[in-house]
Amino acid sequence: MRTLVIAGIAFLLLGPFFKYVERQVQKPIVLIAQDNSSSITMAPDSGFYKNEYLTELNSLSLKLEEEYEIQRYTFDSDLDNSFEIDYSGKQSDISKAINDMMDRNVNRNVGAVILASDGIFNRGVSPSFLASDKGVPIYTVALGDTTIRRDLLIENIARNRLAYLGNDFPVEIQIRADRLKGKNAVLRIRKDGEVLFKRTIEIDDASFVRTIPALLNAKNIGRQRYDVSLSPLAGELTEANNFSSFYIDILDSRQKVLMVYKSPHPDIAAIRNSIESNENYEVVMRSTSDFSGDLSQFDLLITHGLPDASGSAGNLLERARDKNLPIWAIGGVAISWKDAQQAGFGIEARLKGGSNTTDASPSLVRNFSLFSLSEEVSTAITNWAPIKTSFAEFFSEPSARILFEQRIGVVDTDQPLWIFSEVEGYKSSLTIGEGIWRWRIQNFAERGDFSAFDELVSRTVQYLATKEDRRQFRVYGKDKFDE
Repeated sequence: MRTLVIAGIAFLLLGPFFKYVERQVQKPIVLIAQDNSSSITMAPDSGFYKNEYLTELNSLSLKLEEEYEIQRYTFDSDLDNSFEIDYSGKQSDISKAINDMMDRNVNRNVGAVILASDGIFNRGVSPSFLASDKGVPIYTVALGDTTIRRDLLIENIARNRLAYLGNDFPVEIQIRADRLKGKNAVLRIRKDGEVLFKRTIEIDDASFVRTIPALLNAKNIGRQRYDVSLSPLAGELTEANNFSSFYIDILDSRQKVLMVYKSPHPDIAAIRNSIESNENYEVVMRSTSDFSGDLSQFDLLITHGLPDASGSAGNLLERARDKNLPIWAIGGVAISWKDAQQAGFGIEARLKGGSNTTDASPSLVRNFSLFSLSEEVSTAITNWAPIKTSFAEFFSEPSARILFEQRIGVVDTDQPLWIFSEVEGYKSSLTIGEGIWRWRIQNFAERGDFSAFDELVSRTVQYLATKEDRRQFRVYGKDKFDE
């Protein structure tokens, strides 16, 4: 006995190592994701996907369970593990479904993903961007019909959220047509049943995509709904995508414009009458001698014949810039170019010898991009009379944008006649001459109205006086909801 005890103690003193091994076999996980969106049943063989296909899918799942752990999901806009397939989803987000499945199985032995879908998605990113990042093979089961069907649809509507009462706002409608070459479709934009825009579109390609611009007028305050439609064509896959709607918030934009002038001039009356033809603007007239200097209540400052060499305007332009008040200066022949340059209009003038004035007609710069002018204005400008401008060589800064260049006689030059500048969000414009009242009179003489001149002034005022939405509390809700 003593020998056994001593032998046991000696054995333990040697520090024996005991090893226990338990082996557990975990089956690889196979994730099955079934697209539950309604586009699956839009194929001609929709009955197959509601009956035989579901039976075969269930058989596949049972067979795989012999060797794998199976997780079954359906998805449309979200992932669901109930696996109840009724093809009722209105949106399809394949990328979110893949990401959510992988997130639920982090650090687990995922062997494969089986994705059964028609590949149509209207939310999220393209699933092809994700496939190579997941580290597991993704096997796809192609559903639906890969044949390109005849269809006409509204693919996208681009617009701003806000517009101002009385102003025009742009809308771009992107349409697509497949296998409808040679057909004509009619695009309409309606509000409360009234057709605001109509255009016939000639489909000249079997795979046709076109963006149609439209310009609408904001007539009512508040959130306004606009309905877009494409006339249905024979043989379309579905007419449901021929219709869409969008919403615009219309704000009351009545603004006050201050006109300060050195002395009376026909230009002042012409500009005032043009601005006041739009009921959203109120014009206040002041000469330099009776202006109090208060700029706080105005949205735009227009000056005529200023700054001048006598300094009659004082530091008006400097104070306007300090208050971030946009300026449109109509520079008469007596303008002080030294002061104008310091005011930040983006231009420098070097007067030439001899006569200090010359006559110049407007020549429209075609690549001017700050705002657009209608074809009526572009055509009318070519015949407008010359105005009196300084006889000088002008140098514009890179930030400047030239609307009109000078035409001397019949010769087009690269010298600016009307220029715009925006530096760090501050907007200004300079018309390098006086006598633009002649353009308004000539417009009436040729066309019987002032529409071309008024549009030119209106676009200038709108661009300069456009305000950012400074409401401190803004709530944006969804424009559309799935039914």
